[in-house]
Amino acid sequence: MLFAFKRFAINMTAYIMRWQGSESVPNVDIVWATPAGYTLAEHLPTSKAPLACPPDDGSLVSKSLVDQARQLIGKPDLEFRAEDAATQANSLATKNAAAKLANVANALILAYCQGIHDFSEADPAQKRAALNRYGDEVIGALQARAETSARPMAVPEK
Repeated sequence: MLFAFKRFAINMTAYIMRWQGSESVPNVDIVWATPAGYTLAEHLPTSKAPLACPPDDGSLVSKSLVDQARQLIGKPDLEFRAEDAATQANSLATKNAAAKLANVANALILAYCQGIHDFSEADPAQKRAALNRYGDEVIGALQARAETSARPMAVPEK
């Protein structure tokens, strides 16, 4: 329960900071993660427009991280298990320990978005809902990872 409240507080703080213009969030219209201290925050899209994935040109997330995410995801499905998304997030974070958790999340989100974008059997609302759910699961798993990971202690300056 405490973790759920803390996660809500982090996401709410990030939302307010973005609304006040004090945080730099890329102009993407999909669920996205941003660094928030030692953890990461989730930003939901404000538009209900048809799903449009950001470009995979390395400007938002490193191409190699997105390529690794694509390999982990394989053939995406709109009906995925939450545990699978969490496992993918933790696996990619473990393989790329030096990467910021927000970049790990965004690589998975971008790879999943590109994988489901051209599904002809699903309508745009189904695709967007699946992407939002996938992003939420990935970000939640990485927030939990950040909470349980050792962090350097703050040492007061003398």
